[in-house]
Amino acid sequence: MRKLKYIFLVLVVLFTLASCDLGGNSSGSPKISVKALKDTIELKDTEVNTYDYKTLFEIKSDETTIEVLDEYLDLSSLKETAGSYKITCTYEKKKATVTVNVKETVYDVLLKVEEITINQLQVKDYDFLSLFTTTIDGVSVPITEDMIENNVKDVTGTYTFIVTFKNVSKTLTVHVIETHEAEVVPSYLVLELTISQIQNFDYTKLFSLYVDYKAEKVTNEMLDVTSLNSPTVGNTYDVIFDYTLYNIHLTKTVQIRIVEEEELTISSKNIIVYPNGEYVDLTKLFEIKKGNQVIPVTLDMITGNIDYSIIGVNTITLNYEGHTATSNVEVRRGVIINYAKSDTITITKGTNKNTYAFINDFVIVINGVVFNNISDKYLEYSDVDFNTPGVYTVKLTIPFNDKELGIQGVKFTYVEKTITYVKDRPGHDNRYAIDCTKAKTKLGWQRKMTFEEGLLATIRWYLGHDEWIKNIQSGAYKDWISKNYT
Repeated sequence: MRKLKYIFLVLVVLFTLASCDLGGNSSGSPKISVKALKDTIELKDTEVNTYDYKTLFEIKSDETTIEVLDEYLDLSSLKETAGSYKITCTYEKKKATVTVNVKETVYDVLLKVEEITINQLQVKDYDFLSLFTTTIDGVSVPITEDMIENNVKDVTGTYTFIVTFKNVSKTLTVHVIETHEAEVVPSYLVLELTISQIQNFDYTKLFSLYVDYKAEKVTNEMLDVTSLNSPTVGNTYDVIFDYTLYNIHLTKTVQIRIVEEEELTISSKNIIVYPNGEYVDLTKLFEIKKGNQVIPVTLDMITGNIDYSIIGVNTITLNYEGHTATSNVEVRRGVIINYAKSDTITITKGTNKNTYAFINDFVIVINGVVFNNISDKYLEYSDVDFNTPGVYTVKLTIPFNDKELGIQGVKFTYVEKTITYVKDRPGHDNRYAIDCTKAKTKLGWQRKMTFEEGLLATIRWYLGHDEWIKNIQSGAYKDWISKNYT
């Protein structure tokens, strides 16, 4: 009996296996599988809406691959902001999931400096974009016109230049100042001095400074003479002019050669002349000394000449007893306006401004030629009222052009000079004497020296500046005046 039961159980098991598909498919339908090809992917926020998520899944029916369609995907939780999201592919109740990690794209604008100062002439061609860099995730990308907001003009003032990339902006502050011309000219290329001369030498005379066509004073603060702290005979040292004025950086160098006390020294100077100006005496460009003895410079020592018809630099060379010195003479064009008498003129009562010759208070030199009878149309004196006591200004503006005529016509450079007129008040005396009684009694002021002591100090100054006196006696000072005031 027990054996029959065993046989019965075996038959039941065999019947059950025969009625079922051993693969679990008793109905004969295909086997469906949905598979994630990756567990996790990383995307930029800019890729979220364009990425083909269908490529992340594989669907098979038995061994046949079925195309993944958009409607099989659930992307509802996916966002364009940084974070971790799940997406699901569902087919025939089979599912697979992929994790999408979204990273934020970093946009940035880098600015080298926050503000700059430029002059009016620099505005048009200044490359403001060279100060900016735009990046995506640290990689530079071009700056496009739609990123730029610019209100900079070639008029004095403060402006902004803004670059905006996505939600990031950087602002450059631009200060536009008046346009100025500045130039420094070395008076010597190499100057030979003895150690004793170095002790009290005035290094400011090594350079000439011109600002807006006018000579300006060179000060010791503009010079670096530290190389001459411990000079030795036979060595050469640099005296450096280094100065920034109106955003213009000026630098020039003159070499000082230290020589024996009685050694021959030759000094030269560089000058600027104009085409129609007075011809330069080439011998005045050089000075030869043996000790304290001045050797006359003659033309047979000099080679080279000045071509006044061509704008440019002419090099003049002096040779003497095996020593050589050179001088640069620059021929240039331009306008110089000087005062005939002074920058301030006193006008007496009753002067008629309509008949007063304002133009005669100026000296106009164009390319070295003094021009007379300049038209009043170049003068601005509409605000002058000589019937009312006060201070008035008159401005002279001379247009100048040395460029060839182009398609756009003449582009003038304007040179200006202003003179002040003081309407003399009634009872104005020709001489004043100062009474210093109150300064003494109320302020405790006392003069530092007597008249006699001041006179003696003046005499001592002249005795200590022998070279200055010699320039007056020889007439050499006229060259300096001609160079700076004509």
